[in-house]
Amino acid sequence: MVRGNVNHPGRAHGIKGHFYHDEDVYEDALFNLERAKPTGATSPTWENIVGLGNFWGWHFAKAATNELVGTIQATHRIKVGSLLYPHIHWYPIDANAGNVRIKLDYSIANIDGVFAVMSTESKTFASPASAYKHTQSSFTAVTHTADIYPSALIKVYIARVGGDGADTYDNKIVIESADWHVVEDSQGTYSETQTDK
Repeated sequence: MVRGNVNHPGRAHGIKGHFYHDEDVYEDALFNLERAKPTGATSPTWENIVGLGNFWGWHFAKAATNELVGTIQATHRIKVGSLLYPHIHWYPIDANAGNVRIKLDYSIANIDGVFAVMSTESKTFASPASAYKHTQSSFTAVTHTADIYPSALIKVYIARVGGDGADTYDNKIVIESADWHVVEDSQGTYSETQTDK
């Protein structure tokens, strides 16, 4: 529950606009792959999602490494010092069983900060064995060498490593987004400065 602050009408109750009773909430830092950029010959294919009518999406193949890149920006509501929770939203295009091998690379920088050395993680996720079943699969929660402040940039690389021996689902998958759940403890900052929390 959020209550107004008498000093700042419409803002959350508490110090610096924090939520009432210091409650933490989760929100998506969105990275919809429709806005992602292909990298060339190793890119997934932009195709009609057969069976879903007029909708299109990035199809990641079984036999190759298909990859996309993009950038996420941290909101002004982020809880400084909290963990970040990267994950993908995806689905197979048929009902066959099997696993998919997904690789995530990322690098983070606050305003006036230097991008950190790239971090990487590869994980194997089971197909839901149901065509077009919306599936969320999570990577390891991310810590950072420095606190992540509002407007920090997160460079993201996402790939299906289709040629990996652990990737056994024998068809294309569609990855819709590679979002990051972030912890929020305020309705924003009082100014445009990244440290005003």
